[in-house]
Amino acid sequence: MLKILLIFSTTNMPRRSYLNQNEKLEITRLQGAGEAIRAISTILNRSKTSIFNYIKNPENYGGTLKRGPRPKISPRTKRQIIKEASNNMTSCAKIKQKLDLDMSREAVRKVLVASNHMSYRKINQKQALTKKQKSSRIQWSINKVGWQEQWTTILFSDEKKWNLDGPDGFAYYWHDFRKEPLIFSKRQFGGGSVMTWAGFSSFGRTPIAFTTHRIDSKTYQKTLEDNLLPYFRNLTGDNGLFQQDNATCHKSASTTQWFKDNNINLLEHPSRSPDLNPMENLWGILARDVYEGGRQFDNVNDLKRQISVSWDKISNSTLQNLTYSMPRRVAEVLLKRGGQIEKYN
Repeated sequence: MLKILLIFSTTNMPRRSYLNQNEKLEITRLQGAGEAIRAISTILNRSKTSIFNYIKNPENYGGTLKRGPRPKISPRTKRQIIKEASNNMTSCAKIKQKLDLDMSREAVRKVLVASNHMSYRKINQKQALTKKQKSSRIQWSINKVGWQEQWTTILFSDEKKWNLDGPDGFAYYWHDFRKEPLIFSKRQFGGGSVMTWAGFSSFGRTPIAFTTHRIDSKTYQKTLEDNLLPYFRNLTGDNGLFQQDNATCHKSASTTQWFKDNNINLLEHPSRSPDLNPMENLWGILARDVYEGGRQFDNVNDLKRQISVSWDKISNSTLQNLTYSMPRRVAEVLLKRGGQIEKYN
């Protein structure tokens, strides 16, 4: 295992002079989980010195303490905002209203983002893994240790259901690292809904396709014919691979033959491993924009229109960051001995 992690740590990934906010939050989470500095350094692909310096003095990391005008937001107000958001499925707009704050909801969000204790994350869904499934995840990760540029040749894909009333299965909340994560087994929403399919690589994304709610093999193949084939080579190159989960319509004999007929090679995917598909993270990013501020929709056409608008707003840098999160996921699966890992948004 140590050799595997050492191989990973020697790979070349884009680096920054200082740890960014997401890395700081990840350090706080991993440290709270009992991980050593060396293990955290391996997972984030950052030097042990950087990790140590941040843990030693998180408040003043990355610069010297400067004297200046009194901040517009008092420490007391910041504490109130953080307390209100802590492990709570609330929005910044609601926090602003409840506390009667004389500031924008964006200012409230900045307070939470700047906190070393808070992270906006998806509610965990309980999904126990068997020994066989964990073993499969470990072997898959061992085979991917050292992959860097190879991930840029992968087109990740997934389906998602959208409701008029709000997100289904993609509920987000402000998680306080000092508390246990929220875990919901199921959420129900009324109204109406639409189904979508989409894919992305580090070079771009497919169109977002609206499909039927029950996708069978024939419907899935038609969706891929219209929305994957025209873009696949441009998004992956000549030696690209296509990633999908193990849904029945994805693995059927006719769909398998469809891939062969269209010369599309598949990336194997361990079962019950949504944490190893960054497309799920992209859905989460998209859902935050679609349902921003608690937005709801009167009809399916309005919902479709907003999904398309939000999809077109996604930046290439977001796609690249999600792609380059894969080596960290691989390393963390090995550290967790095949167990589920945090998803990188």
